[in-house]
Amino acid sequence: MQSLPIGPKGIANMGDCIYDRLAAIYSRTHQGDLIQCFGGNEHSVHSIWSVIKPQLNLQEFNSYRMLPNIALDEPTSPSQLVNIHEFHQPVSSVIIGVAISLGSGLSDSYFDEFFCFLLLQQIARLSNTLVAKQAIKNSSVAKEVVDLLNDELLVHPSNSQWNTVGREYLLQRVSFFTSRGLTIEMCLPAFPCKSSNPNKVAGALPDRGEELALRRLYSVSRRLKSIYEPGVRICIISDGHVFSDCIGVDDDQVDEYGLRLHELNEAIATQEEQPGEVTFQSLKDIFHSAPKDVLGETRACQIELPTLEHFLDTNISTETEFCRQSLTLACQPDRNSLRSQIKGQDSAIVSLYRGFSRFMLEDLALHPRSQAISRSQRKKIAEKISFEMLLRNQAYSNLVELFFPMHVRLSIHAHVNSGPKFGISLFDRSKTRVIENLDDLSIIAKPSHDLLHIPTPWHNCVFQVSGSDFTYIAKSKVIHEARLSNIIQADWVMHDREGATGGYFQIDAPVHTETSQITTMSTAKSPIVSSVLEKTSPTVADVTETKTSKTSRNALFRGIKRLFRYRIRGLQSRTLHPHTPGEMGLKS
Repeated sequence: MQSLPIGPKGIANMGDCIYDRLAAIYSRTHQGDLIQCFGGNEHSVHSIWSVIKPQLNLQEFNSYRMLPNIALDEPTSPSQLVNIHEFHQPVSSVIIGVAISLGSGLSDSYFDEFFCFLLLQQIARLSNTLVAKQAIKNSSVAKEVVDLLNDELLVHPSNSQWNTVGREYLLQRVSFFTSRGLTIEMCLPAFPCKSSNPNKVAGALPDRGEELALRRLYSVSRRLKSIYEPGVRICIISDGHVFSDCIGVDDDQVDEYGLRLHELNEAIATQEEQPGEVTFQSLKDIFHSAPKDVLGETRACQIELPTLEHFLDTNISTETEFCRQSLTLACQPDRNSLRSQIKGQDSAIVSLYRGFSRFMLEDLALHPRSQAISRSQRKKIAEKISFEMLLRNQAYSNLVELFFPMHVRLSIHAHVNSGPKFGISLFDRSKTRVIENLDDLSIIAKPSHDLLHIPTPWHNCVFQVSGSDFTYIAKSKVIHEARLSNIIQADWVMHDREGATGGYFQIDAPVHTETSQITTMSTAKSPIVSSVLEKTSPTVADVTETKTSKTSRNALFRGIKRLFRYRIRGLQSRTLHPHTPGEMGLKS
């Protein structure tokens, strides 16, 4: 039997969900010989396989079956009864199985059957990987791949454990594929939806930020292929529907964002001639089958799904809510256990909890559905939402661990990079700069202070500056305030679907002379669609055109920094208030 390294779980999982009751995920031959085992119990499963094998009934079966009440008799522990679910494709020589301890009720067994069927289907798609034999002993290519990933993608915090344990962990993961001559499989939970906060983003749909992030992944994929011919496949697992109701975004808005993102990705893949190297899955893709498709309508009606608490009034779709409920029932950790970890000051959990709380308090301050309540009430709601987000974050992490058991796991959150997750930057650090205000334009590199989110397209906007070769990443508030004070002129450059480019801000510094005269005023809106953004935020890309003498690009670049330094103190004391589109025009 071959096994894969398994990392720490994070939040303690001590509940009655499927993830906690899972005894083993394995692959075997039709003759009953164990091929591979996934998860933290691989060694114990190997030791008792001789007990399991005689109970398997090795006769052929049609694609899926469930064997109830199989006894796992371990020498060092009491006998445990499990249900074994198995699945195989007609042309495959591999049978995939799941052993799960019994739940507390009849409805649990129905849901167990539904969930295990989906899980086994997913793992069966990797059947070529499951039967591949280790044939290539050369480890140098795996080291080259790991070095490239470290140089190009990974982000290391001050407490990084990369050099002590992380590098070796990632090397084992990569070697699993390279030693078999297989495409390296990676997964990245990311690209959920645009933030609902108009001080962070320019609109609700993908823009230049998402374009740059996708192109970055394709660029790294291309470089990996140059040193390892089978290349890499990166599966982006959108977590938008996991948290959308928590962060105040409607389910249909997440769907629209995902649809446009798919279109952008396909256009880039065609343009770069790299089809299939970056793919997408969402929560709805994972739970793609309605219960009746697997269990029959009668059984499906008997599944008791948990009722989820929604703290913000968002539009909820029935299909998406079913997926969130299924995620909760299958993989969510115990609530009391999480509360104990927070009260016990578990450093990692408390840090994440505080990060979510700060993140939500910022967004609730401008959210239309929380305007009628006081700051203290918003703080209480933010804390409740943060607790819910912690639970769902761990539930989704557990789900990814089950459905992508062999993948290299990437993350847009900061990690100590000891494995199984590795924090990455989606922006090319040689071509982009993350700034907090326009006075940072001259700084060569500025590390992010936000350890909850390494800078991402869906929490920022993108702009370019005349006279600079860099692309800048910042909160949209930076552009709002500078425009309102007439420090810059901002033009929203529209996206080009055929050219696979996203929209962004182009900014210039106004030149003030006695002969200057504003002659026209127009409004070029950033793509804020029918969402809470449109109701609460001003139009963020009004444009003015001035008659001035031709100024060099470098002079404009210097002018932005000089003017901003003169006015930054005044700006810091001002608060951005909602305006109508007419009020957002620059004054002469």
